[in-house]
Amino acid sequence: MSHIWVSCIVGSRVSRRLKKSWTIVRTKDYIEKPRSSGYRAVHHIVKRDGRLIEVQLRTVLQDAWANQVEEDSRRLSVGYKFGRGEEDVHGYYRVVSDAFSALDYDEELSEELIAAINESYARAAGRLQRPPLEEDS
Repeated sequence: MSHIWVSCIVGSRVSRRLKKSWTIVRTKDYIEKPRSSGYRAVHHIVKRDGRLIEVQLRTVLQDAWANQVEEDSRRLSVGYKFGRGEEDVHGYYRVVSDAFSALDYDEELSEELIAAINESYARAAGRLQRPPLEEDS
């Protein structure tokens, strides 16, 4: 059993413990039904001491994916996280999310998925490159 698969199991256990200990007001399972962007996680809105708290459960790869999208959004001043920007970039994020999901479940990546990653990266790479710093111009 891989480390990543263990993190999926641990995430399920955390969800069960939250349900036993806290009042869960709402749950959104973006692992079962990923967002169109490729975002995957489980979000619980819990009530604790009269306050609403959002608890996001992600695997290591889901977290890396989400952090990279946020970093690209900040670095390039494009709201990729909010669906803005070029479709080529969003296509790349989606196919990487599919690959990460397969890896989370200890599946081998198919040749088709690897080819899709390479093709989508080739289309998106120019848009994802860091623009030159002003002093470099």
